[in-house]
Amino acid sequence: MKKFAILSFFILFNLLFLVGCGEDSPNIDTSTPEGKLEQSVRTELENYGGTLVTFRDIQVLDSGVDDKKLIVVNCNGTILDNKLNTIKEYNIAIAHIVKAIYTSEIPIKNCTIAIWSDVVNTKTGEESNINSYTLVIPPQNAEKIKWENIDSIDITKNATNIEVHSVLRK
Repeated sequence: MKKFAILSFFILFNLLFLVGCGEDSPNIDTSTPEGKLEQSVRTELENYGGTLVTFRDIQVLDSGVDDKKLIVVNCNGTILDNKLNTIKEYNIAIAHIVKAIYTSEIPIKNCTIAIWSDVVNTKTGEESNINSYTLVIPPQNAEKIKWENIDSIDITKNATNIEVHSVLRK
């Protein structure tokens, strides 16, 4: 009886562990244009070929102009010791996100991609999550991009605004 109880506990623990540690699969309503866009952005990020950038959230906001939307995609980003390689990978991921946005059926007024990173202040030891890198890509620039050559694009040349936190410039 004691062995049965221990075995049952072990099996139950493993089942709970496996279920609890699984990847959260979001419940996205892909019947809406916004849901399709979120799914497309997530898919592009999962398949862009890197590991530094992951999806955080997406906001589809009314722009006040016709039916056009303002799109804001927030991502989590890891910062490598080599800041130049970090920015290169961020740009590749952003190019794929922009592709998902501007090939969607949603009329776009503007899109902003923000990457947030965990950093530690070396002076105080305080940890914080900062906006480390942001690009704004308007539709008039995005419509010139040949999406089939996405991996050859320098997405920064299509941005009207680029913000790079000092943590990526060191």
